[in-house]
Amino acid sequence: MQGILQHLDVFPKTIEKHRQRTVCGGLVSMFSLGLFALLVIFEFGMFVSAPLTQELQVDAALHNKFDITIDITLPSLPCSHLSLDAVDASGQGQLDLDSAIFTQRLDRKGNPISAADAAQLEAEVQKQIIQIPVPQNTNGCGTCYGAENDRWKCCETCDDVREAYRDKGWAFSGSMDVAQCLNEGFTPRLLAQKGEGCRVYGSLTVSKTQGNFHISPGRSVRNSHGHVHDTTSLNWGEGFNLTHRIDMLAFGPHFPGRKNPLEGAVRLTNEKHSLYQYFVKVVPTVYQYTSGEQLFTNQYSVTQHFKALVEGGHDETLPGIFFIYDSSPIQVMFKEQPGQLAVFLTKVCATAGGIFAISSLVDWVLYKYSPKKV
Repeated sequence: MQGILQHLDVFPKTIEKHRQRTVCGGLVSMFSLGLFALLVIFEFGMFVSAPLTQELQVDAALHNKFDITIDITLPSLPCSHLSLDAVDASGQGQLDLDSAIFTQRLDRKGNPISAADAAQLEAEVQKQIIQIPVPQNTNGCGTCYGAENDRWKCCETCDDVREAYRDKGWAFSGSMDVAQCLNEGFTPRLLAQKGEGCRVYGSLTVSKTQGNFHISPGRSVRNSHGHVHDTTSLNWGEGFNLTHRIDMLAFGPHFPGRKNPLEGAVRLTNEKHSLYQYFVKVVPTVYQYTSGEQLFTNQYSVTQHFKALVEGGHDETLPGIFFIYDSSPIQVMFKEQPGQLAVFLTKVCATAGGIFAISSLVDWVLYKYSPKKV
């Protein structure tokens, strides 16, 4: 039995005294071991990195909604001069968004105005306010100056009057004639923020249909055609510089490897009135982790257009920064594929065999043609 097994041995041994070890062979061996270790580390990284596969499929969930996360800085337009609105193709609109959208006042250098500085500026505004009696309406409370309705029977603040006017579809142009606004310092506050900038950030939820959201000067006013922006309380002649920087624009939560093309974009202009339009194609995306958990999100591509508006011309286009989005009917699915241990071990063995074969050949060549057998 022993003789049969020795006959089947495909690894014949050489007697130790007949082996010759050389310095050159030692160098080749060290290099081979180092290369083998490096390649094993590389293969292990590939094994644990979970490579991605992509699939395209029809998006059957067009009734869903998605979140839009924004962080946009306008260094030359005060927060009191602008509003953010969203409107989709179904006619559903969200005007003067402020529930999940926040604004941060910026000074002339682009630095955030602290609470202490804002309080100091507010104190300066308060010094200019002269309190006057508020006229009463037939309901025995603050008048809405003819804009009373079922929602606004009384207007005790300047915002109440503005909202009542907006519900009526009226332009709010008489802040100097409205007692509530005079008592609250509406006009002095606008003047106090002159030269400031504004950072607009937060998130909004919209339907997965065609629509747009935009940042424009003035306050939104509903009318029979949708809504317009009332800029009568602002100084139109001085213009509205819409220079801006987009630090964040994302549709849905982040997933590994996603790149948002508009992040970091800076747009500069010296025009008094201008229009920026970003046409965004939103691609629904599903990212599946190795655990099987799925993340529903979106990617997007974008094209853009800029137009300088002529003051006093026939162009009635509203100045602003518009993001016009549309959802693609095709959905992309990314799947993390877990590495297979058998494949990893096979690659390690193949690497070891290949390195051993090549290094043996290199050692034989160096030994055979070396003038000194050392």
